Amino acid sequence: MYPATVTIDRVFSVAYRWGNPGPRTEFGFASGNKRYYGLELPGRPAIETGMQVTAILEKEGDWSSLQGWLNHTTGELVSPSRAGHVFQLLVCAVIGSSVITSLDNAMSIAIFLFLSVIALLSGSMLWRAHRATKALAALARAAPAS
Repeated sequence: MYPATVTIDRVFSVAYRWGNPGPRTEFGFASGNKRYYGLELPGRPAIETGMQVTAILEKEGDWSSLQGWLNHTTGELVSPSRAGHVFQLLVCAVIGSSVITSLDNAMSIAIFLFLSVIALLSGSMLWRAHRATKALAALARAAPAS
């Protein structure tokens, strides 16, 4: 995770969407002579001209990998939520266990395939929760000590 501090000179194309695992804000902004389009943050954070933010990028210099930010103007911390991913993981586990208990041994191949899909979904949810935790920790390190 890589921190990048910028001052937002102009904001454009702000749109609020409902996505997975919750509300998301899509936007673009200009800082100095650079423009960034198609960015996305979780929730509905304040995005205004004149804000100074420290963003956490998953890839250095790549704003399309934006994970969250700390708004130095208001102190607002925007980062992915772990709760939504953990909830999805629990739903997968409950559905998986209920299907397994309802099937007999004659369907062992179907059970194996179903468990494989559940395992892949669970792994994806755990990976997303891990990335959210890393982004939050990086933002906490970037926050100025008060």
